[in-house]
Amino acid sequence: MSDIVERTLTALPGLFLQSQPGGGPAAAKTPFSSRLGGLVRGVTALSSKHEEEKLIQQELSSLKATVSAPTTTLKMMKECMVRLMYCEMLGYDASFGYIHAIKLAQQGNLLEKRVGYLAVSLFLHESHELLLLLVNTVVKDLQSTNLVEVCMALTIVSQIFPREMIPAVLPLIEDKLQHSNYSI
Repeated sequence: MSDIVERTLTALPGLFLQSQPGGGPAAAKTPFSSRLGGLVRGVTALSSKHEEEKLIQQELSSLKATVSAPTTTLKMMKECMVRLMYCEMLGYDASFGYIHAIKLAQQGNLLEKRVGYLAVSLFLHESHELLLLLVNTVVKDLQSTNLVEVCMALTIVSQIFPREMIPAVLPLIEDKLQHSNYSI
C-alpha cells in the first residue's frame, strides 16, 4: 500500500507542472519539485515513529522559513503547499502555512490557485476563523469569466463555507444555476 501512496505523491509535482506551458517530464525533474518525492521516500524508509517525527519537524522548519521569506516565488510557494499538505496528512501541525494557502488561492495563475484552494480545503474546517479571508477571493472567482476559476470557487463553497458566510455568495451562486455551460 505504501508503494502506491509513494508513487502517487511522487507524481503530484510532475502532474502540476505538466499542465503549465513548458511543463512536462523535463520540468518535473527540477530539484525543488523532487523534494516531495525525496520526503515521501525518506518517510517510508524510516523504521520508527521517532525518526519520522524528527524528519518531518526538520521539513516543517525548512518549509516555514521558505514560505515566510519575502523572496519566495509563487512557484516555490505552490511546491511548499504540496509538501505541507503531505505533512498535515501525516498528522503533523502545519498551521503556519494556512495563511499562505489562502494567499496562494488569491493570486497567481490557475495552477497556483488550484493548489491554494486544495490546500485550504484540506487545512481548514468549516468553523476556522481564516475562512473569512477567503470570502473576497471566492466572490471574485465566482464573478470571473474563466470557467475553471468559477468551478474552483463553487467547489470550495460547497466543501467548507460556513452557513453564516453563504449570504455573501448566494446571489452569485444562484446566477450560476442559469449558466450556459453545463460544467458550472
